Amino acid sequence: MSRLSRLLSMSEKQAERWGRTRRKGAVFFVLVYGLLLFGGLTFSLSVCVAVFVSHHAFNAALLWDNAITWSLAGLAWGISIWYANEGQYRAAIRRNIE
Repeated sequence: MSRLSRLLSMSEKQAERWGRTRRKGAVFFVLVYGLLLFGGLTFSLSVCVAVFVSHHAFNAALLWDNAITWSLAGLAWGISIWYANEGQYRAAIRRNIE
């Protein structure tokens, strides 16, 4: 097994944890972890940086632009992480069956 393969493979503990997470479903994962956590946190951080560091005016356009950007980014992140973890999980299950 190459170094990269080892880095990208799930341990038994990680597979058990992902198994519990995946039972909640892809939609739940993408909305909660992608949209709310990733999107929400990066939205908040981006607005704070824009206002307090870059001294942009706090207005509806700033909020709207960041809300759209980070919502889409959060959804994309959630979907990509779901599929990446699913692939690793299935590979771990196949390894344990063989």
